[in-house]
Amino acid sequence: MLDRRTRIVDAAIAIVGEGGTRALTHRSIDARLGLPEGSTSNYFRTREALLDAAQERLLEVDRSTLADIHGGFDQLDDEALARGLAEYAVRLCRPGRMLRTRARFALTLVYPERTGALLQDWLRLGIEDLGAHGHRDPEGATRRLLAYTDGVMLQAIVDSRGEGLELDRSQLAATILLLLRGA
Repeated sequence: MLDRRTRIVDAAIAIVGEGGTRALTHRSIDARLGLPEGSTSNYFRTREALLDAAQERLLEVDRSTLADIHGGFDQLDDEALARGLAEYAVRLCRPGRMLRTRARFALTLVYPERTGALLQDWLRLGIEDLGAHGHRDPEGATRRLLAYTDGVMLQAIVDSRGEGLELDRSQLAATILLLLRGA
């Protein structure tokens, strides 16, 4: 079972995913979790601290998801990398995970200064990994991959009216492979 702090942060993410950042208050979390009023404030004194914790939790869950797929993305050929990235997008767009994906977009749009550093980490990691694999244009490929996967996830939000859906893994992997190879 998750500790109270993690439950609070997960509730914050769900609230943002359902109603946007304006719906996020200490009271809304207390009510959602059935906690005495003021409980969330004991863990996170400010809204900013809560938003920072939500960002960190999203990153933690993303890293866990990536590690679960191929044990991460180290030492993969292009085809395996494409399949792994496709699997990542599929998992983030499923009905049970869509609130997190919606929250990620909401937080990115409203607080780009908070999420910018996290997104820059993804960019840096992609460039390093593709560069280590000898890719001829690691930065360009990473930017194409991030733009495509973000677009796929945003389209899944729209197509499912925010509820989530199952994406076509093989179609995603084929498109990602083309992007990796610079087509």
